Amino acid sequence: MPYVDMASDLVIPKGEGGRVRELWKNIISPQDPGKTYIGPNVNWMNMAKALFGTVGLLSQPDLVAPMQIGPVYHGSGSKFAKFADEFIGTGEGAQAFGRGHYLSEAPEVAETYMKAGQLNTIRKMYPDSEVQAAVTWYHSGNKSEALRRITHMIDEQEKYIKKWGVANFRKRYEVSGPTPPENRLNYLRDIQQKMMNETIESPGAIYEGIIHKGKQPREYSYLEWEDKLPDEQYQKISKALDETFGFRIPGGPSVEHFKEIFENRPGYTVYTELKQYLGNEATSKFLKKAGIDGIKYPSGTLSGMRGDKFNYVVFNPEDITIESVK
Repeated sequence: MPYVDMASDLVIPKGEGGRVRELWKNIISPQDPGKTYIGPNVNWMNMAKALFGTVGLLSQPDLVAPMQIGPVYHGSGSKFAKFADEFIGTGEGAQAFGRGHYLSEAPEVAETYMKAGQLNTIRKMYPDSEVQAAVTWYHSGNKSEALRRITHMIDEQEKYIKKWGVANFRKRYEVSGPTPPENRLNYLRDIQQKMMNETIESPGAIYEGIIHKGKQPREYSYLEWEDKLPDEQYQKISKALDETFGFRIPGGPSVEHFKEIFENRPGYTVYTELKQYLGNEATSKFLKKAGIDGIKYPSGTLSGMRGDKFNYVVFNPEDITIESVK
């Protein structure tokens, strides 16, 4: 669990240390001397106001420890060492909330995408539909059914070769060595052996990570998909529009038109309006240049099964730190 080290992460005026520690203990009981452990969903600012406002210490966000985003999760049908823009759009999502790297605070969301990605990867790895089915059973956890299916295929292939004879196949395919039917039999036997040895590697993974590791909220900014655009973000985007396009976006309305429709409107208006004229990729790059690091929207928005967690679309892959892969 993450923790706050009172001695190193908080700026405490001289003489207030003991008082602050006692107040902190009344909020959350520490498990180790000098350290207070917190859960992943703690609202830091509310906690800070409750604590430091009491002793007159809360004058700026710097008084609290870094509040990076995480843990967050990404499910994929592929294995990789780091996030990269070249892989955007190759997964299961439709980039419905903008172009970028999708992560969720809800691990079950990542698992859904990982399982869908596994199926697609299996289809690419095993063109034979019968083998696809057997391998899918294997990765779903039903290894006995997977072995039953692959063994049945081996038996049928052996019967087929015995019925027609290797000599006939060599004549038909004009080869002197192993024939295609024999190659398929060896291929099936190899898969069977790997299943028995449990050495078939899973094609998918769930990546647990941190966004903006070590940073504080004032150091990053996310477009809230459903919430009104804050004035700070409005000013950033307006300035970027002026500096990038001047009077008019090529092929589109005037910059003043965009400024007018963006004011007091939700984040999705900003992204979708720009996307009409710039396209997905250019819109994300423009917003990143304007100081917007990505998009934030409620988990379950598409399915209708909303909870208290959020999904993130991160424009720059360098902002994501992979902590573990499973």
